[in-house]
Amino acid sequence: MENIIEQWVASARRHTNVNDLQVGVDISPYPQIKIAFDGYAEDDDEVEDLNMESYAVYIHKHAADQLALYFHRTTAHALGNSA
Repeated sequence: MENIIEQWVASARRHTNVNDLQVGVDISPYPQIKIAFDGYAEDDDEVEDLNMESYAVYIHKHAADQLALYFHRTTAHALGNSA
């Protein structure tokens, strides 16, 4: 599973301007999946390491259903499905 998610992120990076990544902005080319830049890793001195990007990947619960509509709502703690 990890390799598949890495492939999705790599595809998303190919379809966006990686020099202008913004935290929380969806860069996914797939409507069923949200891929958002989550910032950079920090080294032992708590300094951002610009070579280590972090991404959050959200997979819609009806992603396998080709006819599903992808509406989302946010809560205080998560992204939720309104369907």
